[in-house]
Amino acid sequence: MSSTVVSFTEIIGFCAAILTTLSFVPQIVLIIRTRRTSGISLLMYSIYVVGIVMWFAYGVMTKSLPLILSQTVTLVITGSILFIAARERLSRMGTLQSRAPGEVLEPFQNPDIIYHQENNTGPIQSPS
Repeated sequence: MSSTVVSFTEIIGFCAAILTTLSFVPQIVLIIRTRRTSGISLLMYSIYVVGIVMWFAYGVMTKSLPLILSQTVTLVITGSILFIAARERLSRMGTLQSRAPGEVLEPFQNPDIIYHQENNTGPIQSPS
């Protein structure tokens, strides 16, 4: 009876690990496709990556395969997001694109708004 419970517990663990790990895939795909990371909090991802490393260590200590596997994949994905976002921010330091925290960007300075290049008439509206 207990082996059935352990198997079911492991299945629940693997399902949870797969779902929580896959939740980061849309974010990394969007970042890779657009190269835009302005909405990413470096502090949040830094803290999260440290937490993932700690969960990985816990998984190794408790010999929990679902934790070890999921935290390894999650570390690769979230570490990549953190690396890309940090590299993008560092590349803007000392340029006109960098700004102090809380400083509001003018619409033409916002990298997330696409403007017509020919006449700078304003944002491209998405078709409704």
